Amino acid sequence: MVVLSDRTIHRMLDSGELSVDPIDRETQVQPCSIDLTLSGHTIPVSQRGQPKVDQEEMTFSPGHSYLGSTNEYIDLPENVMGTLWGRSSIGRKMVVVHTAGLVDPGFHGELTLEIINFHGSPKTFKEGTRFCQLLLIPLDDTPIESYKTKADAKYNGQRGPTTSRLEDV
Repeated sequence: MVVLSDRTIHRMLDSGELSVDPIDRETQVQPCSIDLTLSGHTIPVSQRGQPKVDQEEMTFSPGHSYLGSTNEYIDLPENVMGTLWGRSSIGRKMVVVHTAGLVDPGFHGELTLEIINFHGSPKTFKEGTRFCQLLLIPLDDTPIESYKTKADAKYNGQRGPTTSRLEDV
């Protein structure tokens, strides 16, 4: 498997082939990934309550799960896929960031994060905390149909945490 390096990521950002907005290249582009930041929008999944919107700080209760999202709106080219991983600095606080993991080639939108606090006490993070990392992997060829052109691409263009649209199939 080949993962794109920082040099290639910078070239793709410069050419507009890849878009990540907003981005601070100095702090977010890593040797083989792009750090993405936590937005101020969360939806508690395992707690009753209304979605929290426009929070400057998000507190994740022990043993509970949340849907969050990245601040960044990404637009992947049709010949590059992404994988999203939690950052080790967040994981060492026993907060796990997960997504379905695979970001299809041609996807555009903010990424929804599945967040679980496995620690015994609440954990608070400020909006804009570098929370996860996106690895970019080139495909050996352009797919017959990318996520950008699929008629049933349920999550393209999403903003904020997006609940499952499985029932929409």
